[in-house]
Amino acid sequence: MAALAAETYGRIDILINNAALYAGLRGARFENLDEQQWDQVMQVNIKGTWLTSRAVVGCMRESGDGGSIINIASLAAVFGLPYGLDYVASKAAVIGMTRGMARELGPDHIRVNAVAPSAVMTEGTAEFFGEKFEKAKTVIAANQLIPVIWRPPISREPLSIWHPMPAAS
Repeated sequence: MAALAAETYGRIDILINNAALYAGLRGARFENLDEQQWDQVMQVNIKGTWLTSRAVVGCMRESGDGGSIINIASLAAVFGLPYGLDYVASKAAVIGMTRGMARELGPDHIRVNAVAPSAVMTEGTAEFFGEKFEKAKTVIAANQLIPVIWRPPISREPLSIWHPMPAAS
């Protein structure tokens, strides 16, 4: 896919890795998490991010101008999320991978950043919390330094647009 994009458009400047398996997850205490679910979350959230990044880096290097890779993580990786250790660990891995990639790819003029949004209101969020959704909203809101919560997914668009710009270097 990356080769086709580079061939069609002449180059690849930006990659936004917005991989997340969240909807359909069954929250559980960490010792009761289903191993198959754990593997599936890691496969999508971290391995998918790695594979997609790996696919475009060669094209970005060849352009001579580098590029920008933006990985969507989650504040759950920073603050934790009870009953969602698989999701938390996968997004923490995205943050760690972002830091490592930034150091490795910086000399090639490829910027690598992560955006870690707080709770974003999606169908997957509502599905994950299920009957505890209203209580979860209250608890999350109470722990916000700035009480703004449950933004629609579009709210992170300005950050994703700013990161690839030369001014972000």
